[in-house]
Amino acid sequence: MKLHSASKSSLFLLELLFSILFFILTAALCIQVFVKARLLSQDAENLTFSHNLCENISTLIRGSDGSLQDASDALCRFYPEAVCEDSFVFLYYDRGWEPADREDAVYIVTVSLSREEQFLLAQIGISDAQGQEIYTLPASFHIPRQLANESYEEAI
Repeated sequence: MKLHSASKSSLFLLELLFSILFFILTAALCIQVFVKARLLSQDAENLTFSHNLCENISTLIRGSDGSLQDASDALCRFYPEAVCEDSFVFLYYDRGWEPADREDAVYIVTVSLSREEQFLLAQIGISDAQGQEIYTLPASFHIPRQLANESYEEAI
């Protein structure tokens, strides 16, 4: 009789052990899914913020008079934390997308300005501190010709 009850209890313990093992495996899978979802959410948030920031910078450049100096000055006026060097503008942001110093930066915005004939060209790129590119926006703006001291009829 004792042998029979020991067999039932060992079978019950084995079944309980399998249930716990199944629960642990399911919990591990759920944790992986939640971690992956969180990482995807952070990536989407970074991409959205990067896109909006590049669009804002592009709009500021479009509002300039077409010269490299005016475009650079417009960016430096609107973003006082910007580092302006000739035709390059650098912006630095921390993990929460707040302006930061170069040493504390997690995200780096690089704006390269150039001029080609009647176009003002801008290459706006955002990367993380490791150099991995998050978003890039090439932009070109047509600069209308300025007629100096000529009437419309004389220009035609």
